Amino acid sequence: MYGLINQAVKDLVVSTAGTPAWEAVCKETNVSSIDFGHLSPYPDQMTYSLVKSAATQLDDTLEGFLQKLGRYWILFTATHGYGEILNLLGRDLISCLRNLNHMHAHLGASLPELQPPRFVVEEKSSGMTLLHYYSHRPGMGALVVGILEGLAEKFEEQISIQFHPRGSRSDHDEFEITFI
Repeated sequence: MYGLINQAVKDLVVSTAGTPAWEAVCKETNVSSIDFGHLSPYPDQMTYSLVKSAATQLDDTLEGFLQKLGRYWILFTATHGYGEILNLLGRDLISCLRNLNHMHAHLGASLPELQPPRFVVEEKSSGMTLLHYYSHRPGMGALVVGILEGLAEKFEEQISIQFHPRGSRSDHDEFEITFI
């Protein structure tokens, strides 16, 4: 994963629990407590280790921390040079979700090691939207829930989300999004 996500983990830990908590994360994961290069690739295992340790330091579950990180990600990326990209994705949550694959393709042109997820948006007649999330990185569903919550807040929309993790019969996660 690119350093931008690792930096977001660091910033969330520091803003929530202070520098000593981040230093404890670094010690547990054998990562130096420097700032991460936003456009530098890092091993996925490093990010997984940072997230797991951060959840422990913040006395949270892994899923709880990932969800908080997802919400934080929207604010973090907007203040670190990607706010305009978010604004170009659409004027509401659904149009934004429909454009995520285009955004990742655009970013991939300048980030050659980017391995983004793929999203498929399926609007149901019941007013519910089903988001299909395909990723080679397992266990990121709670992060996506947080991102969806953060995007809904950005677009001033009220939603409820039901998360259906990939199981033995599926190759992807699904999120039922209902507008309130």
